[in-house]
Amino acid sequence: MENRINQFKQAIAQPFKSAMFDFDGTLCVSGTGQMSEEMMDVLAELCMERPLAICSGRLWEGMLPKMEPIFARAKDPELARSNWYYCLESGTVGYRYNRQKRDYERFYEFEGKWNELKVKVMEEAKREFPKITDDLVFIQGDFNFEAYIRAGRDVAHLTAQMARAAEEFLKKIDPLGTLHVIDSGIAVHILPKEAHKGRGILEFGNLLGLEAPYKDLLLIGDQPQRGGNDEQFLEGKWGVPFTTENLGEGLQPNPVFNEKDERLTGPTATLELLRRVHFT
Repeated sequence: MENRINQFKQAIAQPFKSAMFDFDGTLCVSGTGQMSEEMMDVLAELCMERPLAICSGRLWEGMLPKMEPIFARAKDPELARSNWYYCLESGTVGYRYNRQKRDYERFYEFEGKWNELKVKVMEEAKREFPKITDDLVFIQGDFNFEAYIRAGRDVAHLTAQMARAAEEFLKKIDPLGTLHVIDSGIAVHILPKEAHKGRGILEFGNLLGLEAPYKDLLLIGDQPQRGGNDEQFLEGKWGVPFTTENLGEGLQPNPVFNEKDERLTGPTATLELLRRVHFT
């Protein structure tokens, strides 16, 4: 663990120009969908100074209401809106606020097509997942199918079973392997294999004019393990990644420690990280 602590201290010593956040488990306790007052206050102040981004498996319709309290706290709500970017449906589609139009617009989207498989995925999921739990909500996005467990908290053992079931039925309906399964610990996502949160990093980094591999971009998530919804987001290929929960299989991403060298998790880790890093 000493090596991890030293690695963390080296990582936070460098300056950052911006940050990208996973939402569930990173900005709020996984399964609650609600940020703390402290988190909203910190983000409301931070977005007055620089662009920031959310990179999440959530759909647009469910994401924006979560952000409104941040805008309300900001000194300039319109600037706050225009400084937040959203790479949603696990990085397959991006949204931003157009101040001139006073409305939101897409700034990128996944170019591939999987409409023919959408119906089959939904049919198989509705057949197989209720065998594991019936406390489910099925959501179909433009590029992402999601099966969300209503209970939200302490359901990772159930989503792991659902992910394995999904991998099995995909062998039957998608023999060419064009889709993949992502487990977020509160939901299971099925989407095109080329579509993942890594795309969100590239799109946001390029939009800001940062140079690849975007080592002045702070990345914070919680599910970097194989098959987790932050696997490509926090693998270390792009940006400087930190995890608020699970560890990856290698040296990346960095866990978060406080000044007593105690490891922190969840939104508490995110707040500590934002307190200690330096933005330019």
